[in-house]
Amino acid sequence: MCLPKEEIGTFITNETAIYNYLKADTTTSQEILAMQASQPVMKIHKVRRGEHLSTIASRYKCSVRDLKEWNHLHSYRIYVGERLTVYISPESAKEKESYASNKKEQRKASKINSGYYVIQNGDTLWDIAKSHGISVKKLAEMNNISEHETLRKGEKLIVAMSGK
Repeated sequence: MCLPKEEIGTFITNETAIYNYLKADTTTSQEILAMQASQPVMKIHKVRRGEHLSTIASRYKCSVRDLKEWNHLHSYRIYVGERLTVYISPESAKEKESYASNKKEQRKASKINSGYYVIQNGDTLWDIAKSHGISVKKLAEMNNISEHETLRKGEKLIVAMSGK
């Protein structure tokens, strides 16, 4: 029987806990929870334009070889929209969640301000446009920049048309 990638990843992620559950008469629930806390967390990454295996590996602090192995890739070619399985440490997963939450709060606060957004570390035009409900093309046009512009922390972008 052949399982879909998602189910295989879920099994691998929880393999130790599953086997420990099966022999639960000798393993305490605290021991099982401790083992689960040290297990890698499986994430699905959707490939964006301009990304390569090396940039994705760098983002998730793994190797290109790991990505290729986890996703059964035989070449370095990936496509926009493709979904890749990545495994990260539980600590990294918590850091990423905290970082994402802070970014959302910053964007919300920026939306309230006078139609400008102050660029933060790691921001992309895509992220900013999405959070403000406009297209990357429109955001770039409003700021008279290229859609591929490198953003610098602290710079301001216009995110709303005057009169809104």
